[in-house]
Amino acid sequence: MHDELPPPASLRSTTDRQLNADRATPASQKRTLRGGLRSGKNKRLPPQSCQERGECPSEAKGRVEVTPSASSRPDSLLIAHCSLLSRPTPDYRPGAMFSPLRTDRLVIRAMRPSDGEALWVRRNDPEVSRYQDWSTPFPREHADELARDCAVMEGPQIDNWWMAVIELVGSGETVGDLAVHVENDGHTAEIGYTLASNHWQKGYAVEATEALVEYLFDTLGVDRVFGMLHPDNRPSAVVLERVGMLFEGHTRMSYWLDGEGSDDWVYGMLRDDWDVWRTRPRSAPEEVRLAEVTPENLAEVFALRTHKSQESFVAPMPRSLAQALRPDEREGKPIEPWLRAIEADGEIVGFAMMALVEGRDPSLWRLLIDRIQQHRGIGSRAMELIEAEARRLGGEHLLVGFNEGRGSPGPFYLARGFEVTGHEGETKARKRL
Repeated sequence: MHDELPPPASLRSTTDRQLNADRATPASQKRTLRGGLRSGKNKRLPPQSCQERGECPSEAKGRVEVTPSASSRPDSLLIAHCSLLSRPTPDYRPGAMFSPLRTDRLVIRAMRPSDGEALWVRRNDPEVSRYQDWSTPFPREHADELARDCAVMEGPQIDNWWMAVIELVGSGETVGDLAVHVENDGHTAEIGYTLASNHWQKGYAVEATEALVEYLFDTLGVDRVFGMLHPDNRPSAVVLERVGMLFEGHTRMSYWLDGEGSDDWVYGMLRDDWDVWRTRPRSAPEEVRLAEVTPENLAEVFALRTHKSQESFVAPMPRSLAQALRPDEREGKPIEPWLRAIEADGEIVGFAMMALVEGRDPSLWRLLIDRIQQHRGIGSRAMELIEAEARRLGGEHLLVGFNEGRGSPGPFYLARGFEVTGHEGETKARKRL
């Protein structure tokens, strides 16, 4: 694993697929986040509007509420309706007028009634809806009604789903949408996102989601932001990882749509996590060196962590250290593990392990850069040191094996001069030292 490799599907991820919408869309889109994010999967519906109950006091404050639509179909959407609640609106930041958010390339604005057509087109794209929580064909009238109802809301509301539109700066072209559900009296927020398929792989999902997370923490003042997605939707997982969220768990058969159940991946972050992420080092370190793993630094090494989506290509630290303690044999000869911590400006930021076998070239067994330290060029500089050490140990070549797929370290190794030698369960490559 290396830090220069762009995460799998830098864009389609949750955001594109709606975190694809599945997890964070107005109640009426409840399943819409599945592709990207699952959003609001089995959430309890808000109470019916006081107008429908005939209980609205004259002094009740105006607020948007999400209530079931009149449709009797099991997969019918929940339609947001502007209503008055019998209890006064709490003095929380959610509910305030939403001002557009701007990034280098995007504008995130409140939804308008005229956004119904673009929403309808996105939701009927089979690629976009693949992991979502809505059924296709998605009716045009539902899209129009959803856009109108979201437009009535002035911003995120506690216990209601709210959506915003993502546009390109300059042209105003619609890229997709974001969804937010603020709950627990304004302390937590679930998010989701959906991008039109022609805008995948451009980094818009990460850019928009990061702006949304910043808004939720800094403007609304929530204490936790989270998202949920289908385990197969790895690109969506990458989006959440790229904005700093931590993988928090895998729940089994916890998401149901039309009688079919599936698992969930849960990602989340607290305010402290967000502060650590946005203040993480971004520039290249002045010094990178390899240090022996000792009893004194073992705890720091053990705490190193990649993103969840990267575990398909590099084993987490507990497994790596366990294998080092009880190494296998190769061709009847014992493996001697060579372990090193990777330090950047005096801080342990990664881990490297080679497998040494008598009479054979050294093999790079692990290369891991901590999630907070990735994209600083540390991986390439560590490889230079590892190659020098393999040469010092008498190796003619340095061997490596890697799995293929989106996010694979293969391109990283090939760019460094490794040549593929075969495929035995994984791709084998070597570099002449």
